[in-house]
Amino acid sequence: MDFTEFAHELLGNNLIAGFLAAFAIAACAGLAKRLSIPSPLLLVALGVAVSFFLGGDAPEFPPALILQGVLPPLLYSAAVSMPAMDFRRDFTAISGLSVVLVALTAVVVGLGLHWLLGLAGLEVPIAICIAVGAILSPTDAVAVGIVERLGSPHRLVTILEGEALINDATALAVMTTALAAGGVVSETEVPGFLADNLPWLTPGATVTAPWIAERFAWLVVTAVVVGAVVGRLGLWISSKVREPALGILVTFLISFAAYIPAEHLGGSGLVAAVVAGLINGQGGPKHVSAANRIAQGHTWETVEFLLEGAVFLIMGLQVKHLIDVRDQRASGLAIVGVALGAGLMVLLVRLIFVAPLVELLQAKAKRLAKKQQKAMQAAAAGFGRQARVAQLHAELAARRAGGGGVTREAGSVGSAGSGGSAGSAGTAGQATRALRRVRRLVGDVDYLAARPFGWREGSVLVWAGMRGVVTLAGAQALPETLWEDGPALPFRASLILVAFIVAATSLIVQAGTLPMLLRWAHLTGHDPVAEAVARDKLQRRLARAARTYLLDPDLRRSTGEPFGDQAVATVFDVLSVTPTAPADEADEALTRSEAVELTEEQLAHRADQAEMWELRLGAVRAMRMALLAARSEGTYDSELLKEALEELDADEISIELRHDDGAASPG
Repeated sequence: MDFTEFAHELLGNNLIAGFLAAFAIAACAGLAKRLSIPSPLLLVALGVAVSFFLGGDAPEFPPALILQGVLPPLLYSAAVSMPAMDFRRDFTAISGLSVVLVALTAVVVGLGLHWLLGLAGLEVPIAICIAVGAILSPTDAVAVGIVERLGSPHRLVTILEGEALINDATALAVMTTALAAGGVVSETEVPGFLADNLPWLTPGATVTAPWIAERFAWLVVTAVVVGAVVGRLGLWISSKVREPALGILVTFLISFAAYIPAEHLGGSGLVAAVVAGLINGQGGPKHVSAANRIAQGHTWETVEFLLEGAVFLIMGLQVKHLIDVRDQRASGLAIVGVALGAGLMVLLVRLIFVAPLVELLQAKAKRLAKKQQKAMQAAAAGFGRQARVAQLHAELAARRAGGGGVTREAGSVGSAGSGGSAGSAGTAGQATRALRRVRRLVGDVDYLAARPFGWREGSVLVWAGMRGVVTLAGAQALPETLWEDGPALPFRASLILVAFIVAATSLIVQAGTLPMLLRWAHLTGHDPVAEAVARDKLQRRLARAARTYLLDPDLRRSTGEPFGDQAVATVFDVLSVTPTAPADEADEALTRSEAVELTEEQLAHRADQAEMWELRLGAVRAMRMALLAARSEGTYDSELLKEALEELDADEISIELRHDDGAASPG
């Protein structure tokens, strides 16, 4: 048996092939780090080499493997780690890039592709060309990793990540809508009960602008509703799970639990998975235990690493098969020319779209600054009314206490005060809401001011929009026939080959030169001084929350007994929380004088361990609630909040482990 036959036999065994693929992914990742190049490029090159080495025996992978088996968990995991606060702040840019730009690219590139294919001698219907244009429109998430690893501005990374989260689903939705408009998709792909009740969902119906809008709206709205319901349900289940292994399994199931019903109802399963991920990412720190979240995070990192590597390896393995089955009526040189022209059009459309988007983002920052000033004035007026009502109540209480009865004058004031009681509650509520709005606006304005988005960021945003595996998977998802039992889709193999060349060229050229562009643009993602100031401010806020918790006179143990003062003093010392307020904050009256000073001998004589662990755990959880409140206000950077949350989680797990060990040990 020669080496070639031995290699065929090895790769023919699924178990051995899977092991070799995992080993190749790990090896390429290590080699790419040494060579300072993106690992997807090495994986695609390796896949191409293996496909030509195996020849006709190269494995073929159904598109459903990626679209249904890989993308839902990958997008769900990315959505979980996406800061919802930053997603909201740049929703204008993210939605424009992931929805408007995708639709615009599909139409423009589709029309241009129809013309280029005609020059190459391939007459392809316009509807199919627009579907291929939609396939070429989504960017690949690999750019996010490259930009982030090179220390780029956090806002640029957020916009790219948000775009990659949604544009895959948008592109596939536009593709299916275009194919349906051309009567290409079989009616069996739409659930029967929906086709009966919602005739505009049925492919081959009269194609009008309202028909397209209604179909696309159904895809999105259905996905959002299903994703929200599944996300909330999954979060509730995760909050009840105590075993980390079971919690990990639940998170795996959530992505598919959102994807499957959304697709069955005619919606976008990928959008549903993203929505479910955003909900679990936002609510996880509040409802899911720290141990479970850390275990899930580490597991998902490994899963993402393997899945992302696998899809690029699969992408390269398809090359030989695509070349073999392409339509011979067009030369290989013509196909390459069509692909390069399509890739250039994709890039030009993105450039034309991003240029005004940068201006829009700058105008938004100025508009928010003006809105902030008006909100602060309104809030100040609201607080003034609240102070006047409170003064009336104080005067009335003083008169009642001093006169033994209520005089007519006092009664009149009291009437006003009584009426003002309800009014004061309303005024206080208005003032609180105004304060919340002001805090959020201040956070938004500070975020946009500290991270301006100019032409340098815009140039990186354009060049980082490379295509990848979703483009190839979407192309392979093109139906083989125009309709059920109908003629074959014209030039399908050539269209898939065009999509592959666009994606491969984009990865090689743009991913290979993106580091140079980032260095040329002199973009930096960190301001050490500002980060240090913000970190100190956040630590003060968390320390204040711990101090408030520890000095609460009504604080009780789980058994209902009060905590001992020595235990409180010990936790003050362990957490390094000063019992008195900082100089720049209001003075706080201590309710436990023993917490102020203790001798070393007293501190050495620790309180009951179980009592101290319970108190420390409560203090850490109080700090976490303060951190989540700060997150909802948007006054701190999401990366800083993430680091602080990880530290609190580590502290909580350490306390729980030591508590369990202490309880298990004798004596």
